[in-house]
Order: sequence, then structure tokens, then C-alpha cells
Amino acid sequence: MKIFSRYIFFVILPLLSLTYLLFTFEYLNIDRLLSVMWAALLNVINISAALLLFGKSYDASNKKFLISNLGGLGMRLVFLLALILITLKFLNIDEYGFILAFFIFYFFAISFEIAFFISKTKNIAK
Repeated sequence: MKIFSRYIFFVILPLLSLTYLLFTFEYLNIDRLLSVMWAALLNVINISAALLLFGKSYDASNKKFLISNLGGLGMRLVFLLALILITLKFLNIDEYGFILAFFIFYFFAISFEIAFFISKTKNIAK
């Protein structure tokens, strides 16, 4: 839970604050603001699932760890693809803004996830 709050505080909050400032100074319209918010929500769900799966399989056997994390990665990608398609199809948001914001948030989320996994494996090696 501590790592998730760090992710929210150091990654999501600054990006959403910047987006809100751009909206306040009228560089973004409401459709693009909503697109960014939906993209952030999908990425928070994704990183939550990643941290949950990692936490459950951290002390497990190697086989369970690999199945949980690699299988979870595949399932998360399929789940994200389905959510992206549903979001683009049924919500009245700016598609290009959503896709751009999603990939920006996804890049930061994956970087955070990799750094978290590396820090945990360094603890195991010691």
C-alpha cells in the first residue's frame, strides 16, 4: 500500500495537476480533460493489479511467481485493451487526447513498476 501511495503522489498527482493547470489556463477543453482523467484511471487500475499480483506472489515458489506475474501481465494487457476499446466506443471523449494521455501515463506506470520490481529483487539478493 505504501508503494501505491508513492505512485499516486509522485506520478499521477503531478501529471493530473499539470493537466488541471492547462485546463485552468484554457489550453485544454473539457473533452480533453475528461480524456486525461479516464486515461489516468485506467492506468491506476493497471498498476494496482500489478502491485497486487506481485505482492501475492512475492514469497511464493518460482513457478507460481512466474505464472502470476507473466500471466498477470498478459491478462492486464488484454483487460486494458478491452477497456480502451470500450472507452473509445461508448464515451464521448477526445480519442487522440485519450490515446496520447494513456500512453504517457502508461510509460510512467511501467517505469515505476520496473523500478519497484528491481528494488524488491535487490532486497532478495542481499
